[in-house]
Amino acid sequence: MPAHHRKIPLLHTLSRCLLLTSCLFALPALAQHLSGTVVEVKTGGTIILNDANRQRHTIHLLGIAAPKITQPHGPESTSRLSALLFQREVDVADLTHDGHGGKRGKLLTVTPGCNGAACPKTFDAGLMQITSGMAWWDPRSSTLQTAQGREEYQHAEFGAKTRRLGLWADKRPLPPWQWRGG
Repeated sequence: MPAHHRKIPLLHTLSRCLLLTSCLFALPALAQHLSGTVVEVKTGGTIILNDANRQRHTIHLLGIAAPKITQPHGPESTSRLSALLFQREVDVADLTHDGHGGKRGKLLTVTPGCNGAACPKTFDAGLMQITSGMAWWDPRSSTLQTAQGREEYQHAEFGAKTRRLGLWADKRPLPPWQWRGG
């Protein structure tokens, strides 16, 4: 058999191996993507969505701490998130597992008021909760955020504080990890 005929199967085999290897490295990234419809808003920082297979997923918004439902501003925070997300399609970016069976992620949806297929899902619901004074930026989960995400969330919290929006209208609002109310 001529030498050039032996090279073709070898090149074909190598290209298949490279393709298979690249697919294997892509699998963890693919597994971290989740999309679906928000079917319930449990709190100002937690939603339930149904994916395309109608599986339910509880997602905690990454980088925020919303007041507990029994805490001052808890019902308002929950209502605000519901107005933003209920029955809307969302993409969950930066999906992580918290080690307690829960999932955290950045919830992205279409900017309210944008209609049509050309509207990208770039509206960050967690950032909006902080911007409107309905949640704290949660430094405890900051290591799971990108540097840009941490900066945006910190800046949004500072803006809400200085404008005394939402929970920042109180003199000393207590974040949920410090609140001991009933």
